[in-house]
Amino acid sequence: MIYPIAVTQYEVNYALNIEIIAVALAMTFAVLAYFEDRKRVASKNMIKIDLADLRMKSIGPSDASLEVKIRLYNPNSVLATLNRIDYSVYGNDKYLAMDSYPNRIDIAPGASSTVAKIFEIANRGVAMSMWDDLMSRNVAWKIFGTISLDSVIGALNIPFKFER
Repeated sequence: MIYPIAVTQYEVNYALNIEIIAVALAMTFAVLAYFEDRKRVASKNMIKIDLADLRMKSIGPSDASLEVKIRLYNPNSVLATLNRIDYSVYGNDKYLAMDSYPNRIDIAPGASSTVAKIFEIANRGVAMSMWDDLMSRNVAWKIFGTISLDSVIGALNIPFKFER
């Protein structure tokens, strides 16, 4: 003789609730992964970054003044908001300085904006041969950094690298 297994209404509801929660969590993770992928793809097309100018404004025995201009172009049909730019400057593959541009800028659709920043490089801690190269303006420049943007799909951090 076979006896049926007794299952209470509570046990049925509990199992059903666990299944609903598991499906909801799986769907939530899938949606989050989708949006992160969309942000990664969009960041490649969100803004075009170019080094507009890099020049020594002045140089002396103890310090030098360097101007960095970065051009930003918004090729999209929606507003892009720049939160900040962080970058490091290297001369002849030697680290010279780190700087940032913390001001927010709105870049209209199809428009360009140029961000200019002048900063000082002190002679302290810079090898004498590097300072001689700076004085003779015989420097191969590299700039590595990140641009932080607000967009319709959320905050984006876009890395960049310039060599000149």
